[in-house]
Amino acid sequence: MSGRSALTPNCRSYVRETAGSGGHAEELSRLAALKDRGAITEAEFAQAKAKVLAT
Repeated sequence: MSGRSALTPNCRSYVRETAGSGGHAEELSRLAALKDRGAITEAEFAQAKAKVLAT
């Protein structure tokens, strides 16, 4: 990999759009909702969650 995340374009877009909007708990809740709806996979959720928690 060239330093880019393995997140799908939709997931990357979502993370960019919501970054800094309400804190970690709200972000994780939104990610969980996306996963529950099937909008992102378990792997995408795990990657996005790790990214949120790393900030």
